[in-house]
Amino acid sequence: MFGYNGVLCVYYACAIAFRMKEARIRKIIEPILHGFPLFIGLAPAIPSFMYGFYNSNVHDSWCTVYPWDQSAREVLVLNTLLVCIGVNFVIVLISLTLIIWRVCQNGRQLAQADSRGDIQIDERLKATHRNTRLIIVQSLAYAGALLLSLIFPFARNMLTYVPGIGDSNPIFIWLSKLMLIFMPLQGFFNFNIFLWHKGKLLSYGL
Repeated sequence: MFGYNGVLCVYYACAIAFRMKEARIRKIIEPILHGFPLFIGLAPAIPSFMYGFYNSNVHDSWCTVYPWDQSAREVLVLNTLLVCIGVNFVIVLISLTLIIWRVCQNGRQLAQADSRGDIQIDERLKATHRNTRLIIVQSLAYAGALLLSLIFPFARNMLTYVPGIGDSNPIFIWLSKLMLIFMPLQGFFNFNIFLWHKGKLLSYGL
């Protein structure tokens, strides 16, 4: 689920920043866009299932990879999870940076054309630019929802590497409580972002 949030931003980067045609995206990019979320989901999940790393604990409402005995394999899986989350954040950051750069560049070109009185810049191009700006806002909202959902489990897992801090530490407990609140809300956040974006498009007649 979180991987698909990341590749959605990659799709927007290909369509907006690199101006790739939809047919080319479907042929070359789309298999990667579907393969990446499957990989980062299955890479830690399959070994965890095989070696029995899924456990219940007092801090979570679901079974998860929890380091009961800190075995080398278990630590490796936990590190893989953290790396996958980090890679996802980097992909989202790079994609959004490219999209914002392209939209800013298009905005400057439109402003320069308007100042010159260029009649070739018609309303269709302006509407496309406005729609692209809406997509930026939507992408940032999806990235914000992703960050809000993952920041607490990520911080909690990183806290386990600090010497002398265990799962009875008050900070660890509070991070666990915030994780229980915000992680299940990921779908709700995405649903609201989707409806808001569709409403904006309809209001602009796009």
